[in-house]
Amino acid sequence: MELKSRQTYILRSLLDAEQGLTSSYLLQVLGIAKRTFYYDVEKINDYLAQYRMGRLVIGGQRIRAEISDRAALDRQLRKNSSYFFSVAERRAMEILYIAVGAPVVLTGEEMAAVRVRMQSYGQAKKPGEPKDTVGY
Repeated sequence: MELKSRQTYILRSLLDAEQGLTSSYLLQVLGIAKRTFYYDVEKINDYLAQYRMGRLVIGGQRIRAEISDRAALDRQLRKNSSYFFSVAERRAMEILYIAVGAPVVLTGEEMAAVRVRMQSYGQAKKPGEPKDTVGY
């Protein structure tokens, strides 16, 4: 069994915080529902039990990791080195994807200026040449 990247992120965050973290903090950072979070905690505990490395403990609003051998767990987690993108990072990537993937719309005058510049570099489209062979 391998942990998903979000589950790995949760476990690493808890390992870094000796006193544990509040579930509300993790819910906010991850942008997930409580049900999803507790499902992830259950999967992490299954993973830790499989390797006999400890467990996550929920006490009130705090959750903390009780790990018997942190070095062994760290080695095991390195095998699954995928990265979890936060909600903010995923939104930023969506905006970049849209911005970069959007077709460029030029007016007739702007297109004429581009053609003049490309001709000076020998890259202008020849009459009858397909659009995708232009060198820009």
